[in-house]
Amino acid sequence: PLAVSLKFPDYTLANMYYYFGNQYFLIGEMDRAAYFVNQSLKYKKNINAIYLKTKLMYQTKQHQQGVTYLRGNIKEVEMNNDGLRLLFDGLYQSGDLQAAEKIGDNLSKTDKIDIEFLNQMGFIALKHGKKPKAIHYFSRSLKIDKKQKFIEGKLNELKKK
Repeated sequence: PLAVSLKFPDYTLANMYYYFGNQYFLIGEMDRAAYFVNQSLKYKKNINAIYLKTKLMYQTKQHQQGVTYLRGNIKEVEMNNDGLRLLFDGLYQSGDLQAAEKIGDNLSKTDKIDIEFLNQMGFIALKHGKKPKAIHYFSRSLKIDKKQKFIEGKLNELKKK
């Protein structure tokens, strides 16, 4: 029998491990996802693997550790909108609303925003006493989905004051 030895470049192995980790993440098998993303990062520092590892930390309610890990591996100026949104979510969940608001203000100028983000920004504005800004975000959210009774009530309450 002929023995064949294959040597793959590190970036190929990193991408392969990332792919498997992401697939396990998508079907909810977090332990396997963590194993494969860590294998990926052993071969090559990869922005997608770093994002996935951060998401895994958030899944286990380790928001502050996820933010620290993300910031320790990628400079904010190098992050794409997905990375900035990931950072925003971690900051919001860990209670650092001032930092979340700063990032959120920049993200809100993009087209790729959703109602959860807009509502979070509205609540941050309320917490900081910025009523017009809260009205702005809640209004944008309701334009996307008019069936949000709680947000609609909150918006009406703000407009009456």
